[in-house]
Amino acid sequence: MPSWKKPTSETVERSLALIEKESDRQYFFSRLKNPQWIQPLAERGCFKSPPSIRYLSDDHVQYPFWPELQYLKNVSKDVPGKVIQIVLQLPTVDNPRVYDSILDIALELEGEQSARLKPKMLEYTKLENQSLAHKYPKLLTHWTSENQTEAALELTEILVPFASDQQAEDKQARRKANPNDWTTSLNPRPRFDDWEYNEILEKGVRPLAEREPYRTARILIEATAIMIPLKFHPDELTKVGSNDYSVFWCPR
Repeated sequence: MPSWKKPTSETVERSLALIEKESDRQYFFSRLKNPQWIQPLAERGCFKSPPSIRYLSDDHVQYPFWPELQYLKNVSKDVPGKVIQIVLQLPTVDNPRVYDSILDIALELEGEQSARLKPKMLEYTKLENQSLAHKYPKLLTHWTSENQTEAALELTEILVPFASDQQAEDKQARRKANPNDWTTSLNPRPRFDDWEYNEILEKGVRPLAEREPYRTARILIEATAIMIPLKFHPDELTKVGSNDYSVFWCPR
């Protein structure tokens, strides 16, 4: 590690006074690589307030970038314990870009240190907005390659299940009015778009399955078992009972 110089209190104060604009903060924190700054910055509350989503209008939202996390990523290999401590103490926010940056930090760290950020990654999966989900496969692959399969399995268990048809209530109402309306068929979907979900399975879950075939298979089977009833309306479930006819539509 380079011989970094510890900044004086005056240097830190002067620097923070000069970066009040967001563009200046982005430049400063993206370029700062001295791990000796982490404690003075933490003492001044620089890592306590990640930004939430900004609602510009009814149709436009903004997911602000948080430059401070770029600095934490820059120094994560030099002072991993301190970075992990700071990240785990961050409050929950609704901004996926904040968690995307935390995911980048997890990718920088090795082994158990990376898996220690699992609580924040599980927190990430609870967000309604998953617009930046394309990095989940990288994290699964990283944890698997770093022998953190427990963390990878726990994340997989949350990512692979399907969600109910978002129009289920409307379709149920239309079906009651017209039982022969074929457009009321339920269509459960993953929480991600088709490309992202396929990437999660192919690039994230498949390597995990090679390492932990039995436990990964159980997760996928359970996800499928939960998905099948979501294809039926309540009255249909009563009729078909335990027979989902999968012997015909999914013999393999």
